[in-house]
Amino acid sequence: MSNKIEIWDHRLKGSLQETCSHSHDLSYGGKNYIDFKIQSDDIRMVGTDKQMNDYFKNSNLQIKDSWKLKISDKYIKLYKENNNKLLVFNL
Repeated sequence: MSNKIEIWDHRLKGSLQETCSHSHDLSYGGKNYIDFKIQSDDIRMVGTDKQMNDYFKNSNLQIKDSWKLKISDKYIKLYKENNNKLLVFNL
């Protein structure tokens, strides 16, 4: 793994997220209903291979697809302003 700065966009695998719940007087044996939706996120990461690999090892996120982007001065500047630490942006 190199210390070269890279930019990757990742599409994460979907997960279930509670959207709302309904209850009908649970004190008398009523019912509770919960609705879910599948949530998927796209993120952009700026950092080294090692930083990105460590991030995914320490999280429960799973990648569905990835795209490597061309590095730009804008992201190099943001990375350096962040003390050369990994940047993760929600897209």
